[in-house]
Amino acid sequence: MPKQPSASDMRPVLIGDALAFSRALMQVAPDKRGATCQTWLFQADAADKYRKRFARLHPDWGNGSLMAHATAHCPDALTSHSLDHAEFCSALAEVLTALQAWRSFKKSCAEQSRSPKSF
Repeated sequence: MPKQPSASDMRPVLIGDALAFSRALMQVAPDKRGATCQTWLFQADAADKYRKRFARLHPDWGNGSLMAHATAHCPDALTSHSLDHAEFCSALAEVLTALQAWRSFKKSCAEQSRSPKSF
């Protein structure tokens, strides 16, 4: 049976989110993309928590979806690029790598919070 999302989980990331996030990331210098992607993931997660707690959008970061966050940074993030576009592929790889690291980080945090504390 699939794990039910907890209140601390970020919204599900759909392929459209990853594609829009990649297109927005293309506007960032290649050497800054990794750090920017991590920052945007933390902001999207914070926006989602804000939305859940206050039942309204975060004033700066939207509804917590990666697509909303991407379009806030780059209004044409929904514009299509093909996988023949090298810069887009590079940005998409960066996003997928950051998402994998984000999930590992969140899993590690969850495991630490469940483990007994020793003093």
